Amino acid sequence: MLGTPFLVLPLDSFFNIKLLGCVLVPMALYCIYGIIYRLHFSLDSSFPGPRLAALTFAYEFYYDIVNNGQYIWKIQRLHEKYGPVVCINPYEIHVSDPESANKWYWSTKMFPIEHSLFSTIDCQTHRMRRSALNQFFSMQRAKQLQPRVQERVDTLINRMLDCQTTGEVIIAENAFAAMTNGSFGRHEHRIETPRFDPTFSNTSRAAAHSLTLWKFFHPILTLVMSLPECVLKRLGDGVAGTITLKHAFFERIEVIRSAKKLSEQEKSTLRLTDKAELLVGGGGGGETETTGWTLSIAVSHLLNNPTILGTFKEELKIVDPDSLGQTLLAILQSLPYLSTIVNKSLRLSYGATQQLQRVFSHPLIFEPSNDSKTWTMPAGTAISVSIPYLHHNETIFPDSYAFMLERWIEDPGLARYQMAFSKGSSRCLGMNLALAEIYTCLAAVFAKFGSNAVTGDDDIGVLELIDTTIDNVRLWGDCFLPLQKPGSRGVCIDIYIVMSV
Repeated sequence: MLGTPFLVLPLDSFFNIKLLGCVLVPMALYCIYGIIYRLHFSLDSSFPGPRLAALTFAYEFYYDIVNNGQYIWKIQRLHEKYGPVVCINPYEIHVSDPESANKWYWSTKMFPIEHSLFSTIDCQTHRMRRSALNQFFSMQRAKQLQPRVQERVDTLINRMLDCQTTGEVIIAENAFAAMTNGSFGRHEHRIETPRFDPTFSNTSRAAAHSLTLWKFFHPILTLVMSLPECVLKRLGDGVAGTITLKHAFFERIEVIRSAKKLSEQEKSTLRLTDKAELLVGGGGGGETETTGWTLSIAVSHLLNNPTILGTFKEELKIVDPDSLGQTLLAILQSLPYLSTIVNKSLRLSYGATQQLQRVFSHPLIFEPSNDSKTWTMPAGTAISVSIPYLHHNETIFPDSYAFMLERWIEDPGLARYQMAFSKGSSRCLGMNLALAEIYTCLAAVFAKFGSNAVTGDDDIGVLELIDTTIDNVRLWGDCFLPLQKPGSRGVCIDIYIVMSV
């Protein structure tokens, strides 16, 4: 045979190539269309920011997942470069103006509990759902619950005395989370358990980490959560614990069902159970994890600042430690120095650290207070803020990480920039109960305990921080809840009762 034979493709290979082309060409055209649309015609295309962020979620994914919750700081650097309005992903505009943040309510769609109030973006639906629940979370209701709160605080103090006897080091965040671990008339009595039973807290923190993944893989994870419960329980103790807790809520939502302001759909077991999960988990400045973290922040700074602690203990002398359980919440909230400590601790604990969103059904004229340019936000644009960025605005709070109480005393108006519970109609439902717990706990603990540098005549013990530095209580990253620097002791503060006085 002469010459080199030609390569002959089988007929079926030809059709396979043609079929592959029929698939790849439309995909390529769709990608090209998406790139052109997102960069030039989408609602966000006219706003400043890195083009890669406007083009793909991979930009945010890199900082939040690969770099472990660092997008919050990247957004800060983007604002320094581009100004008060920045496009941070293909569907979201981030604003840094604290004045504007006070005007609107904020929500987030990152939760795997789609029917909860905190995940409700639509204004009208949010307002309707909120109005039906307000009566159960009023300040009057919080005052009615003060005896129950005080009983938990007294139990905590007794456990602290037990630790004094045994020499056990207390993990402050676990202890305070155990104290606040109650909602819907339910209390787990975790204070009485060894090491304050950190199971619930550990599950909540693990769930917070998973929320960032949920944001990027929402359809896939939604499909996973639709699997039978017998399968889900095999995915880990955290998932199994959540399912058990959800079943417990089925029996505890009949009172809310009677609310006449809600339709039958809104009173469904699924939606009310989603709301219960959010309240008990402490999302968005709620009762358990966020309140426990705020108390940990307060105790850490008080023990590190003898002058502040001394002044605080002097103020508490008007409260009889033996009758503290009968002291009205209104009296505690009228103590100016205690109120300042609470405000400062809330500012440094943030509540939620994830950016919170608002979608307007109408065009919005946005006039940043620190910029001369006026922006028009098209209807349907997702606008977001980050509470830590607002709380560390150096124009409003110079040296913002310092535990300086003087500025709050000299300028009470700073309270309007307090966003730990959000604002307006999206203000945390558990705010009043959380404040009752914070005021009652701080007053009771420091009426009876001092530090190595500051003690009172009626003190029954001394508290000392063990292996605790500023890194233990300083924000390092974001996973919805504050994330501490790797290698530190997590989000915990050690408190050791050195001696009785």
